[in-house]
Amino acid sequence: MRDCGFKGPFPYWDWSTDADTGDIQKSPILTNTFGLGGNGSSPDGIVTTGPFAYMPASYRNMNEKNESSTEYSPAYLTRAFGVSNAANPQFPPFHEADNSSAVRKALSVDGFRSNNFSAFATALEGMRRDFEVVNPGLHGGVHRAIGGTMMHSHSSNDPVFWLHHANLDRLWWYWQNGDTTGRGLPSHTVNISDLNGRFWSYSGHTVQYDLDPTGGPEASLFDVQTLEGLYLPNIETYKLMDTTRPPLCYKYT
Repeated sequence: MRDCGFKGPFPYWDWSTDADTGDIQKSPILTNTFGLGGNGSSPDGIVTTGPFAYMPASYRNMNEKNESSTEYSPAYLTRAFGVSNAANPQFPPFHEADNSSAVRKALSVDGFRSNNFSAFATALEGMRRDFEVVNPGLHGGVHRAIGGTMMHSHSSNDPVFWLHHANLDRLWWYWQNGDTTGRGLPSHTVNISDLNGRFWSYSGHTVQYDLDPTGGPEASLFDVQTLEGLYLPNIETYKLMDTTRPPLCYKYT
């Protein structure tokens, strides 16, 4: 990253170390003094302590009963530790869903048979049955453990979101660079002449199931990522598959 001119930090939250303790609330990341603040306060879950106390949401506050609503309704940052997991017995608690054992299983070849993109994606994103999530996976497990704002499509309002997703990116990088037998192969026929040959494997749909039960159009390496001018211009997905190549140019240690 330094070779490419980036001079800022690249922090991530390795939540597996906190999950191993069995209590997410003891994480240094979620302290008021050195972290990003703790749990929300009753009765509405608004974060009232720490560096982001009473932080207004930058995006619309979508109605929980109508996630597709476009009405803008400002609100404060909210959290509700563990409430979403506890409400559904099918979801394992945070310390089981996101501990170091679960991470090793997702990254291994044999533990989750994650030697192809689809299997790894299942380990990361969880399993669905009739479009209802029956296991949150590594990704959703943290969103549900934090709760509140992190439970909605505008979850990027919570600063924890960025450290969480940086860690998911780190795990993606580790998986890519693990046992590479089959991991870089396409999930289906790919006819691309001028394209980096690694990490072609890419599949799925482009719309959240809670917004469209069909999942919408199939994902393509040529789908344009709309970044709205944030650091990079809008860019095709295939140009972002390998973090060690321009324009990204970074790796994890």
